[in-house]
Amino acid sequence: MAASHTGSACHLGLVTGILERIGLTDRMLACGFHEPLDPESLADVRAHPEKRGPLYNNCSGKHAGMLALAVAESWPTEGLRAARPSVQQLARRAGRRSAAGSPPTSCSPAPTTVAW
Repeated sequence: MAASHTGSACHLGLVTGILERIGLTDRMLACGFHEPLDPESLADVRAHPEKRGPLYNNCSGKHAGMLALAVAESWPTEGLRAARPSVQQLARRAGRRSAAGSPPTSCSPAPTTVAW
């Protein structure tokens, strides 16, 4: 699942929808807050700092997708920040199958295989 986003209301709704379908909340996302790129959302969180949270992180959709895979496979959903949980291992294996060598990873606090 590729899901980088701008933090728009539409994108927040899509990520929230994924989490609701798998019975989890944004507290399970392994990403922190950063200011959204969407101008309306940016103005909103600056005017209402209490709204700041991991949903606005442009990686929250990717993290929701990893949680959905973990739930579907009955894997633990805690600890997705660790370098070797089942979701990360599966992503790396898939990357290796699609290209020679080791796939690159992101430099975010929750390193993830990057599709290229």
